[in-house]
Amino acid sequence: MCGIAGFSLDPESSVDRTLAAQALLAGIAERGADAVGYAHRGEGGMRVTKLRGGASALLDELEVPADTLQALIHVRDFTKGHPDIEANNHPIRHGSVVGV
Repeated sequence: MCGIAGFSLDPESSVDRTLAAQALLAGIAERGADAVGYAHRGEGGMRVTKLRGGASALLDELEVPADTLQALIHVRDFTKGHPDIEANNHPIRHGSVVGV
């Protein structure tokens, strides 16, 4: 089981990106407790963060820059691929492609 959330915003949007990502993470937290991660893209490029543990491992540390236009948030309970191996956790990056 896993939880997937995300947003895509207009550059002129006044939405607080960090609060939006935290709200989405809190909303999917019950869907997975073994790994958590998020990716965001803005003027500074793409950034991917992954941690072992559930949403509480990331909720207070999650920070999304104000210039972020898109973000993906993911939590997972592992069924295949142990979460101690970072490559098994999401978001997954392959070159310029990031997905869940």
